[in-house]
Amino acid sequence: RAFDEQEGQMIQAEFYPIGPFNMTTKLLRKRLKFFSLPELRTIMRDPSNFKPIADATISLLMTFRTSLVYETLAKQLDDKGQIQLSDNKGTYTITAHSYRQNPNDGRIILEGDVIIVNRLKSGGYRKFFATDAVIRADGQSLQISVRISNAKVADSRDVDPDRLVKHASFTLSGLNSPQGLAKKAETVSVAALINPKSNFNYNRKLTDKRIALNNLRTKVIDRAIAEINSRFSYSMSALVLLILGAGLGIIFRGGHFVSAFGLSFIPMLLVIILIMTGKQLCGAGFSEIGAVTIWLGVAIVGVANIVVLGKFLRR
Repeated sequence: RAFDEQEGQMIQAEFYPIGPFNMTTKLLRKRLKFFSLPELRTIMRDPSNFKPIADATISLLMTFRTSLVYETLAKQLDDKGQIQLSDNKGTYTITAHSYRQNPNDGRIILEGDVIIVNRLKSGGYRKFFATDAVIRADGQSLQISVRISNAKVADSRDVDPDRLVKHASFTLSGLNSPQGLAKKAETVSVAALINPKSNFNYNRKLTDKRIALNNLRTKVIDRAIAEINSRFSYSMSALVLLILGAGLGIIFRGGHFVSAFGLSFIPMLLVIILIMTGKQLCGAGFSEIGAVTIWLGVAIVGVANIVVLGKFLRR
């Protein structure tokens, strides 16, 4: 039942669906510690096999393609003083008194006496006059849209071609990006994009995504290294701790129970603490030191085994 407050009446239905709702990606995402060893080795060799990295890579590529469109159009304005675009109906020539680029994403903002001349393939034309305009690009299709404000439109196909039709805003969409831009975008690899030495800092958004993906790849590799080493270290520690426990049990077989428990518990605690410390070091970016720390506890217990079996038990 639902109460309609405006009408002041109750509405009753046999059933009322709520949703459907999409599951968030965080709930569906598989964490690294649940991957098998072959999967971890694959991720360590190529982190792009890990879904969060694959998603971040696609997002970076889309941002780069969009930024490349903006930079190409800005170069046209600097070199020729105008932008040349086209679609399946004709060509567009865009001029303005001045322009600037949004520092966040690089989009082009045209200011003062914006004029767009659309020459149609049929032979006619349309002219757009505006005070300002914003050029946006789609990273996937590389298509361009132009949103103009306070627009006046003249159409040669009109009865009176000099008549200006006013619009508060007008959007030209589906315009093709400059020729050859798609091939140029494909020549840039992901490795080149995330390389700190590469000069692709077109805007703040692209720079942030480059840094974020680079950091994420490093973090995932370090965590995969930590997970692989910790699993092998845990397995190996069972063997060395068992041998040490057997040797200490023989040596202190007549001792107190608490002493025996302490002697066997301390090595195990040392191994676990060093493994966990090593994993934390790997997660913090010190993968080499972390891997050594993970195996350090097993190495110490191994040395203790040699001392106990080789010296004390021999007597």
